[in-house]
Amino acid sequence: MLRRPCLPDRSGGTHIKFGICLLDTPDAWTTLWHSAALRRTVGMWTLMPRARVEQLGRLVHHEGRPSLSEQD
Repeated sequence: MLRRPCLPDRSGGTHIKFGICLLDTPDAWTTLWHSAALRRTVGMWTLMPRARVEQLGRLVHHEGRPSLSEQD
């Protein structure tokens, strides 16, 4: 998962942003806002476009609600 904390600039300028990647992604700009997470058969998670997740995996429901996608 990519988090982008925003730190205020003490000099009164703009905010400084930096990213921390916690999931496998195809590039540095992939975020949860623009992607879907897929749990791979080996147990790892990958972020990728939703259409690709739908091709590779299946939607898993938890308590009757869509929860996550797992690789087939």
